[in-house]
Formats: sequence, structure tokens, C-alpha cells
Amino acid sequence: MSASFACVLIGRGQELVACADLLLGRSHRVVHIVSDCARVTEWAQRHGVSRTNPNEDFEAALSSEPFDYLFSIVNHAITPTTVLEMARLGAINYHDSLLPAYSGFHATTWSILDGAAQHGITWHRMTKEVDAGPYLLQRSFPISEDDTAFTVAARAAELAIRSFPELVEKLEGETAIETPSHPAQNFHSKSERPGLVMLDWNRPVEELLRTCRAFDFGNEDNWLTRTKLQAPSGDFLCVDSVTLTSGSGSPPGTVIKATDEGVTIQGPNGALNCKRLTTLEGEPIGENDFARYGLVIDAKLPQQTQANTEAASKVDRAATKSERFWVHRLQKLCIPELSDLKAHAPTGETASAEIPLTESLLALTSDALQAMLATALAVYSARINDQVTNVDLPVCLASLTHDLNRLYSPTVPMSFDIDPSATWQTVLQHAERELTAIRSQGTYARDVWQRYSVLREKSISDRQMPIAIALE
Repeated sequence: MSASFACVLIGRGQELVACADLLLGRSHRVVHIVSDCARVTEWAQRHGVSRTNPNEDFEAALSSEPFDYLFSIVNHAITPTTVLEMARLGAINYHDSLLPAYSGFHATTWSILDGAAQHGITWHRMTKEVDAGPYLLQRSFPISEDDTAFTVAARAAELAIRSFPELVEKLEGETAIETPSHPAQNFHSKSERPGLVMLDWNRPVEELLRTCRAFDFGNEDNWLTRTKLQAPSGDFLCVDSVTLTSGSGSPPGTVIKATDEGVTIQGPNGALNCKRLTTLEGEPIGENDFARYGLVIDAKLPQQTQANTEAASKVDRAATKSERFWVHRLQKLCIPELSDLKAHAPTGETASAEIPLTESLLALTSDALQAMLATALAVYSARINDQVTNVDLPVCLASLTHDLNRLYSPTVPMSFDIDPSATWQTVLQHAERELTAIRSQGTYARDVWQRYSVLREKSISDRQMPIAIALE
């Protein structure tokens, strides 16, 4: 074995920890880690390795000590070229596909959607272009008919860990063969989502099965979306899993069975049993709830119109780019109790109450008036709730159609951190900034509550925004 390497690791998860252990076991040094992962943080503390959060200036931290290799392992951010150039012997990335196929993000989902027969992993040199450096080591495995995005990702992770000793041995012996990379195929960005992912009952059941498997991430965070169906009631429901079963002569989209084992719906060439249905927010829907959603025998599920699909896709393209902002905001959601305000509108809709305003308020511009009224309500909410400092006011800003309100939140939280000693002007200026921020971020998909672990931990009651203020 050659002399000991000084290594920097960037990323997260069990893959990074296992590779770090392997490096130490082969007498190499891990001089710094860039990660915000709890598991990696614990490892770094236990081994006395310095760590920097990726949101901090880690470039400055890495410049303090020379290093030989940078290993990027489950790293979801683009590493600056200046950092790559710091590694004396090079920067190496683990990618969860057989490059050049499925470069970018969510490789396992896109692979299953496309009906790929195999998947794999790649260790490659890092360049300023994403996933475009020479390949150092690749391994593949078959995709089975039962595989989901979660199981394919898990198998890829296992293969990455098993193959890492071979990679390190080649680097030690300077025997690694670099295979020139090829132009990217099936590249997908982090924010790219395949639309609504609504089950279309006129499509072959094999395609619907692949769709459900492709968006099954197990307990891992799902940055994409959940598989959905639209019930006869018009509500959109999430489908946890589906199985192929015998059908009837009914038209596609017809409910042919509804029991505690799920709802069976006819397709063009068979039927699918949809199990563990939930609302978009994650509330389970059992057999006793089926009738409320129109899921009864012989009921026909609605077919999405082209206009609705295009409208939803347009909203989604904007919503996906701001989703991390809203997940962070919803994680800290703190809705005040406003006992003097009563909700009188159906769920997902708004009711209005006319409140006379003084002439001085009416003389304000629309933006100034909205900021003034939001400030007043926030301060009032803090005072009647024992001077709480964190106040989230649900407001209606997005103009969505009734159908889109069922998919995307018609209300978003406007957040205040109110210091009891703060002046009115200080809180007002914050309100002005908040209104600008939430207008730029738009809305979010309602299924975020069950796609992210930090939101799944919140109780259903803590997720509710029963009263919202319409700022028009």
C-alpha cells in the first residue's frame, strides 16, 4: 500500500460513514468532513474529525490543511470548482446510476419509470460539469418487477459501500483506469418533477405499477411527489402501494371492490388493488371512509382533462423550486389561537367578513395596507397568546382554481418573530419583507406533509391552518 492519504469527505448518510471507516481502517486520514447529517456529525465527533456545515464557508475551512483526495458521497449540492482544485490527487464522486445514463438527480425513480432492466453505480472523477468526469469504477445489478425507488437506492448504496475498498486499493496502487465519460443521458435536475403523477386508468396496468414503484421512497425523504388518484368526490388521495389483480368487464376507472384490503379499480388490461390510501396531508383513509370519497362499487373515477393537467404542471414547475423554503417554514409552524375568529367556509375555501377601515388606512397603497393589517394581527396574536414570540399567520395569496386548491395549498404561513420590546415600525418592516418573500415563493404541494420526515413528525392537528387571512 502507498503512503497514507489525507482525505476530505462531503455528503451524508450511511454510505459516507462506511467509506470513512474504510479509509481509517486502511490507515488513511480523514482531515475534514462537510455535512449536516446527524449520523455523519456523530461519527465526526466520535473520531475527533473537524466538520463544517455545507451552508457555511467550508471552502475556507478546507484551505487550512492540504489534502490528497476529496470524496463526494451522497452529496446533493454542486461542489465549487475551487474546492475540487484543492484536492492534490483529485476529487471523486459516487453517483447512483450507471453513467452516462440518469445523470443528475433521482436516478432510481427515472430508471423505474422508463422500465429499465438494470441499474448500477459509478465512481468518477469530478469536474466543473456535473457527473461528467472520467469513470473509475462501475457496477450494475438487475431491477426486479417488485423493486421500488427505495429498494433500488438501497441496493445501489450497498454496492457503493462494497465497491469502495476496490476503488481505494486501485488509488493506493495507482492502478485505477480512467474510462472517458460520455455525454449525459436522461439528465434530470433536482427540481424536475414529472407533473401530477396521477394514475390514468386508461393506461396499461403495467405502466401504472411502474409509476407507483417509482415514487415509493419508503421512509426516506421524497423530493418529488406521491402517486395519486382522484376519487369520485373530486378529492385527490395518495396511494401507498398497488398490486395487480383480476379485473372485470367494467370500463377503465371503475371501482370493482372496496374492502379493508383496499380499493380495486379496473384498468384497460387488468385491475389494481390500491392499498393504504391517505389524504394528501397523510390522514389514513379506511373502509369506513370510502363512501365519503365516493369509492363505492361501480363508481367511476374522473379522468383528468388536458387543461387541468397543463394548469397543474405550470403551478408545479414553480412550486417545486420553492418547496425547500416551505418545508423549513412548515417545520416550525406555530399557528396562534384566535378565539374571536370563527371559520365559516368549507375546507380549502375562504369566507370573508367586512371590517370597516379608517380613512387614514384607506389612503394607503395596497401593499402598505396589507403590511399594516398583517402587523396588527400578528402583534394582537402575540399578546392574547401570553406574549408568544413566534407567530405564523396563514394568508391566502395564491390565486388557484378549485381543482388546484385540492392539490396545492391555498394558504401559506407568514412568519413573525416578535420581540415584546420591538417597536411597531420594526414589526411593520418585517411584515413588508415577509410579504415580498412569500409572494416570490408562491405555494407548495399539499403532499409535502408526508414526503419529508421533519413534517411527518408533526401531528395532524399541528399541521392545520383552519383560519386564513385573504390579502387582496
